[in-house]
Amino acid sequence: VALTSVQTAGINTTQAPTIENADLSSLTTDGFVALTQDAVAVLMSTQVSQLNTAEVKALTTAQAVSLQAQQLQGITTSQTAAIESTDLAKMTTSALVAMAPGVMATLNSTQFGALTTDQVKALTTAQANALTSTQTVGLTSTQAAVLEGTDLAKMSTAALSAITTGAFAAVATGDITSLSGTQLGALTTDQVKALTTAQAAVLTTSQTPGLTASQTAAIESTDLAQIAASAFAALTTGVISTLSGTQVGALTTDQVKALTTAQAVALTSVQAAGVTTVQTGSLESGDLNKLTTSAFAALEPGVVATLDGTQVGALMTAQVAALTTAQAAQLTSVQAAGITTVQTTAIESTDLAKLTTDAFAAIVTGVVAGLTSAQVNALTTDQVGALTTAQALALTTTQTVGLSDTQVGALESTDLQKVTTSAFAAIGAGAIVGLSSAQVSALTTAQVVALTTAQAVALTSVQTAGINTTQAPTIENADLSSLTTDGF
Repeated sequence: VALTSVQTAGINTTQAPTIENADLSSLTTDGFVALTQDAVAVLMSTQVSQLNTAEVKALTTAQAVSLQAQQLQGITTSQTAAIESTDLAKMTTSALVAMAPGVMATLNSTQFGALTTDQVKALTTAQANALTSTQTVGLTSTQAAVLEGTDLAKMSTAALSAITTGAFAAVATGDITSLSGTQLGALTTDQVKALTTAQAAVLTTSQTPGLTASQTAAIESTDLAQIAASAFAALTTGVISTLSGTQVGALTTDQVKALTTAQAVALTSVQAAGVTTVQTGSLESGDLNKLTTSAFAALEPGVVATLDGTQVGALMTAQVAALTTAQAAQLTSVQAAGITTVQTTAIESTDLAKLTTDAFAAIVTGVVAGLTSAQVNALTTDQVGALTTAQALALTTTQTVGLSDTQVGALESTDLQKVTTSAFAAIGAGAIVGLSSAQVSALTTAQVVALTTAQAVALTSVQTAGINTTQAPTIENADLSSLTTDGF
């Protein structure tokens, strides 16, 4: 106790290791700090472990530099709390990594934040595993940038989630891949929001299933678009359903193509409304037909217009039934050509009436034949006028019986001639009056023969004036005698 700093400064490297622990810890702080750097370097680990906290706190930077790995193996938790941050930062990496993990865990955030990048980089996995949230909250972006991936992978979720957003964003992209799915899932929404595009791009299929709904909602659209298609496909359906329309609209075509059927089912109407025309071409038909009817109906009409014939042909009847009039109006001839007979029965009459004439004319004949009388009755005169000869030939008696007089009047003469005799005979008497004299004149002799007496009765003088010399001899006697006097 009585030794002065002048005296302790004279202790040499031979003497220092022989000082009794009790005597060493009894030195005054002035006496202790006067020990030469060389003398401190040869102290035994048992001697170092017996230093009092005042002596530890009084360590000079020169003495701190001289501490050896074997000395720090014996340092205690009460001593580490007394180490000045400036002294701690002067310790060699070999000495620092010799600290017991439990001792390392007692460093405060200020001490931890003062560690040099070399010291942080040298941390052992055991030490990294022992780090607490109190320490990692002090981690700087400079330190985070040098963290080894193996150490990052050993951090507890509490310690990891305490890293500031600025520091987390500085973590090397190669080290991000070391995180487990559980660790990724433990990140705060602010940390996830702080992810860089480079970090997002390296996320793996084993990590993304760990992301939570609240985290994905925080992911910047630009970062979300950087996630590999395979990693995107690994996101849970619960997570997919929380994406915003903006986020969905930012997905790459590769990500859209990678959608699983389960993810497609999970898409909501809010999300579907965000789908873009660029993305639709990448939607697998098997995923598209898994959209709920509400989600499908939420697709922008312009987006629906970009679906190809194969995609349209794969739609479920419930989706076809859910078509909005605005979507129906955007269907192209290429898409209409892909409509199947099963789908046509599901099309709402109001939607069918919104098809453009080009789209309607592109519907294959077999599909036209599957339309109900109510659907046919809802066709606009423009659509009826756009019928192809093949479509006209496919019309059935069930369909023509529902035609109105304005629709009949809209039939082109060449199409009218293709209507089968049975289908022609099924046209109601009230609808027959819609024929012009030119249309009547264009009727085939077989159609004239097929006239019913009810149709004959309904013929007007304007219509019968169009009967030509080829048709007249084929009129059935009963029909001829049923003409009105004006008609005759």
